[in-house]
Amino acid sequence: MSRHAQSGASGNDRLFGIKDDRVYFEWKDYRINNQVRVSFRAVELMRRVLLHVMPRGFKNVRYYGFLSTKSRRKLALCHRLLGMPTLSPLISPKSATANVTRT
Repeated sequence: MSRHAQSGASGNDRLFGIKDDRVYFEWKDYRINNQVRVSFRAVELMRRVLLHVMPRGFKNVRYYGFLSTKSRRKLALCHRLLGMPTLSPLISPKSATANVTRT
């Protein structure tokens, strides 16, 4: 699974079971600093994985220019100069976990 995403954060070692239409998955919840086991519908897990697959011909530019980790101050400056609001999460925590069942 991880070969389809840019990083190995969603590696096969995080999958620990499949039953019926559910995939059992483990991830680290940094809010509680603990490993959490969850189950997703198989379709939901694939949807989430495919969100990270770049279309053919596209390049991931996250690590270059003002979007690079070293340039966070430059990004904040760009926002300020453009009169943009500060960044906020695109998805609320409640909506992000709507299709998740903790096991």
